[in-house]
Amino acid sequence: MPDQNKDIQIPPFSFFYRAEGRAILISLVVGGIIVIVKISAYFLSGSMAVMADMLESLVHNLAVLFAAYSLWYSRRPPDENHLYGHGKIQFFSAGVEGGLVCGAGILILANVMYGFVVGYALRDVSGGVALVILAGLINAALGGYLIRAGKRYNSLILRANGIHVLSDVVTTGASLIGLLGAVWTGVIQIDLFVAALGGLYILLEGLKLIHTSFRGLMDEADRNVDQLVRQVLKKESNEHRWDYHALRHRSEGNRHWIELHLELHPDTPLEAAHDQATHLESMIRSVFQEPVVITTHLEPYASHRSDENTNSLPQENEKGRMPMEETRKRFTIRRLEDIEKEKSTCGYRQRLFSVGDETPAFFHVVRINGSKTHYHQRATEFYYVLEGGGTMTVDGETFPIGPGTMVKLDPESVHSSAGDHLVLVVGIPDILEDDIFFPE
Repeated sequence: MPDQNKDIQIPPFSFFYRAEGRAILISLVVGGIIVIVKISAYFLSGSMAVMADMLESLVHNLAVLFAAYSLWYSRRPPDENHLYGHGKIQFFSAGVEGGLVCGAGILILANVMYGFVVGYALRDVSGGVALVILAGLINAALGGYLIRAGKRYNSLILRANGIHVLSDVVTTGASLIGLLGAVWTGVIQIDLFVAALGGLYILLEGLKLIHTSFRGLMDEADRNVDQLVRQVLKKESNEHRWDYHALRHRSEGNRHWIELHLELHPDTPLEAAHDQATHLESMIRSVFQEPVVITTHLEPYASHRSDENTNSLPQENEKGRMPMEETRKRFTIRRLEDIEKEKSTCGYRQRLFSVGDETPAFFHVVRINGSKTHYHQRATEFYYVLEGGGTMTVDGETFPIGPGTMVKLDPESVHSSAGDHLVLVVGIPDILEDDIFFPE
């Protein structure tokens, strides 16, 4: 069942009216101001470190221009040549920006080597220092803003841009330390040495961005996404007795693609199967802030047992059905200690046999805790107390119950329990979610 989510089309002229577009526009304008300030600082001071910092800012602004284009392009809807949309350009953009950052780092190191060989002289240091401090403060504020915006809108482009801006703060700080150190000591090589450290730092940051880009372009599985999806599948499969396999997913920075095979009881009507799959998809979407495109393939249970190990993270091999199940030719073993507890109408239950087990009745062990008054229209329910005690109320009549007590509840009987006790509940036929009613 493919999801029919539609991307929001962003015409070029309206791009900067969106939140992410405004963040990019702010980065471009402020970045341009910073470049002008750093050019002025270089011509005033004559510092090699300041010149390297200025060149890094120029490279950064070029990267921001490409990021702006990539952000607009990533929001374009799918077309006949790009059936999955254009979201992956975000990873390509991060790689380009990482390459530019690396280039800036290499450029700084080259200028440092040139300064060692040729030599140079400092000029108006005080004016240069003031402008360098101003540029650094502006950059720090801009970088923090872009990273926060990137997290808020889950935009890899904005986060990469913010990291680049903060790396620029490091080079600015390095140039300031080198410039002041050279003036105070009279050793001009300090200016070059500190600039070299800044260049190495920027080079490493660029390599990290390239690595992030490579992971995204290669569809590396996001374990956080995998954990969220499996938690939903486990909860829903325990509640509705579904099963699943062949879970796969990939992310595009601001959107996730998920596909899986959903196994249902062979007698499930087509319309009911569609409704159950739609419900599952809505539950998966609810745990994500980003748009999610989900494709579910429906099939009867046990029709593809050979696919059991095709989940995206095979080492976990988590199945939605009962754990630790040992099946032989004519009998099935279930162990209570292996079955997870879940919230139910009467308290907390453990499903020994239930929907999907192809049995004429279900068997649940329930710890009574806050039982709600309810009734069933189709099922007959047998209620056997294993331990503890309390009272039971059926159709307005209350009586004590304890170990060894069994109560048969006919359809339409309104009942509830009170007290701390553990019971074995048998339902004939299986008590489904649509057969639980609460009196007005």
